[in-house]
Amino acid sequence: RHLLSLSSGLAQDVKNIQGHDPAADDIYQHVVDSLPLTSAPGSQFRYGPSHYYAFGVLLQRKLEAAGLDYNPLEYLEATILDKIGLKYEDWIHDPSGNPHLPNGCSITPREWVKFGRFLLQKGNWNGEQIVDSTLIKELFVHDGPNPGHGKFVWLNTQDGYGAYQVMAAPPGSPGGFMYYDGMNEIIGALGAGKNRMYIIPSM
Repeated sequence: RHLLSLSSGLAQDVKNIQGHDPAADDIYQHVVDSLPLTSAPGSQFRYGPSHYYAFGVLLQRKLEAAGLDYNPLEYLEATILDKIGLKYEDWIHDPSGNPHLPNGCSITPREWVKFGRFLLQKGNWNGEQIVDSTLIKELFVHDGPNPGHGKFVWLNTQDGYGAYQVMAAPPGSPGGFMYYDGMNEIIGALGAGKNRMYIIPSM
């Protein structure tokens, strides 16, 4: 939960793990072996890539323990993306073959919206419950230090903020940082640059 809510306390080490061409040859191993804790887990929200890569290591270990010969991306493809017919343009890997999890995917809007629909339908696709709906709902609940972030998705919760606390709605706003004037139900997937996907369940 600390990793999913970006409150693991791990340092970020942007030079070695961030972007399309980071310095570390094996990002996953670097995160596990080299990154210190800069705060107690669960105590501070800190936007950055280390949480995602640590989650990748956790998933990799669970897959290996289960005897499954997948990396995290291959597992995502087999269990979700292939089933909803989502095709991405490219997915960056580090020199050791690890898929970049926080920033590696290039995808068209028409394909990305499939994932939005999958979340909106709480893990159901064409009548098949691919992921337990209670797990999908958990993504949209904030139980970390930033009300504006659930579990790997952004929320428009009042008093929540974006990557940094200065990215918050003005004090007293009924909405959150994505839309100041209300609509607290908005769920956001905020990609690189100005790539944005917003899910509004009531609409």
